[in-house]
Amino acid sequence: MKKFILMAMLCASVAAKAQNSGSAAQTISLSLTDAIEITFNTTGNATGELVRIPFANPAAYSGGVQTADYQLTIRSNKKFNLSVNTNNPFFTYSGNVIPAPKMPVAGTLSIMPTTNGSGGNIPSPFALSRFSSISERIQTLVSGGSNGGNQSVSVKYKADPKFSYPGGTYTVDAIFTATQM
Repeated sequence: MKKFILMAMLCASVAAKAQNSGSAAQTISLSLTDAIEITFNTTGNATGELVRIPFANPAAYSGGVQTADYQLTIRSNKKFNLSVNTNNPFFTYSGNVIPAPKMPVAGTLSIMPTTNGSGGNIPSPFALSRFSSISERIQTLVSGGSNGGNQSVSVKYKADPKFSYPGGTYTVDAIFTATQM
């Protein structure tokens, strides 16, 4: 009987040592959504600063006036296109002339991409270092931009109303839209 108890204790001891580890598994599921954001670097948000283009002398009317560069940053987890258009086919006039003059945006306001850090291409009619007219018609400024957290494009504007319009303030909004592909 002592042998039997001793043998049972020995078996129990071996069985206990054989189970000295265990395991468990858990599934981790990430639910990612398509994400895209466009911001102006100067403001850090989607609303850029006011672009002032002063016409102070006849030389400005003769050759037009260019702005400084304005940089946009696009953050997207998919490839994207960037388009540009204006919110109106005509500038909104503020001044003393009645009836208000109707200055068309097309042919008066141009945009030029000056740098392209988007990983995409700049399609015609746009080109680096060349101004192209913009209007209320949506035009692709960048096609096939790469996904990433710091894709950028810089642009300049040029206004060239000639001597065709009276003094006053003329405004229009430029709208940039980043769309995932």
